[in-house]
Amino acid sequence: MIRPFHKIFFLQQPSGKDWGYLDTKARFRCVAKSTNQPLKRSEVALGHKPGRGAAEHWNGKISGENPGHTQTKEENKSWNQITDNYHGPEETRHSSRTGPAMERHIIPGPHLEPPSHPMWWNPKHPKYVNIYQ
Repeated sequence: MIRPFHKIFFLQQPSGKDWGYLDTKARFRCVAKSTNQPLKRSEVALGHKPGRGAAEHWNGKISGENPGHTQTKEENKSWNQITDNYHGPEETRHSSRTGPAMERHIIPGPHLEPPSHPMWWNPKHPKYVNIYQ
């Protein structure tokens, strides 16, 4: 049975038995049409809808949304869990080929307009995230 990957991916974390099913028996169809064959979970990546990638969100390129760099880590995590930002599974090889051409994340800081949330650049912030370790 083929189930939509993006509907399973964001459900509450299954027990070990359920993950075993996803890893061994479940098969997924790709939305990018790079193949017509159902693929194993290890052969697919969850693809963002065009114009709704994580970098576009972070950089503030999505109309009507606050830039991700102005939000907390928790707010960004919540955005990443919205299934409408994804179009479904892509073949990992296809996703790897198109990834390098995608927009890159900007470096957060107080110099940006609007300025980044201090947790991304200020080591004195109580929730500072050192993303450059």
